[in-house]
Order: sequence, then structure tokens, then C-alpha cells
Amino acid sequence: MRPHVYLFGDGNRFANDAGTTKTAAYREWTDAVVQRATALGARVAIVEVGSGLRVPTIRKRCEELLARLPGGQGALIRINPDHPDQPIVASPTHSFQEGAVNCLVGIEAALGAR
Repeated sequence: MRPHVYLFGDGNRFANDAGTTKTAAYREWTDAVVQRATALGARVAIVEVGSGLRVPTIRKRCEELLARLPGGQGALIRINPDHPDQPIVASPTHSFQEGAVNCLVGIEAALGAR
């Protein structure tokens, strides 16, 4: 789970206080994810649910985190019934064009069948 943080680029417009925007906390969290994945050889699944194109900041942040992970140690799972496949900066990205609940239940069932 990511820390509570402004992710829409509105931190400087509506709140300049770093304690409010939590930008540093978000940066520290992503750095820690990358460091632990690297040190432990762990695989990281980034699950993006319902992030559309109108405010693509979440998509961008997920792709940026994926790009920072060592090769083969991360995957982006993009769940969006309207915009699953858009130009992708980082790979591997697995896109699902369906609602969040149905998709997550399906993923859970597939993982349980392993």
C-alpha cells in the first residue's frame, strides 16, 4: 500500500506544505520498494485499478515504478473497462478490459489454481 499522498500534480497549486502533499513520503516508499526488490530478488506486482486517461498521473507513476525495478522483477497489472491498452512506457504490462471486482476475483482464482 502506498502512503497517503497527492499524486495529481496539484500539491503546489493547492498546498505547498510537504507535510500535506506527502511527496517525500511517496518518494521514500518507492525507493524502499525498489531497494528491497533488488536486495531480495523479489518480484513486485503493481496493480493499477480504474486509472483512466483524463488524469493519467496514476498510470504514469505506476509505469515509472515498473521502469525502476530490475529486469524481470516487476509487472504492471492494468485493470480498466474503458482504457486498458494505451501507449505503454514500461513492460511487462498486463491489461484487462473489465471491472475491478470481476478481474480481481479472476486473478485470485487463477493464482489459487497454481
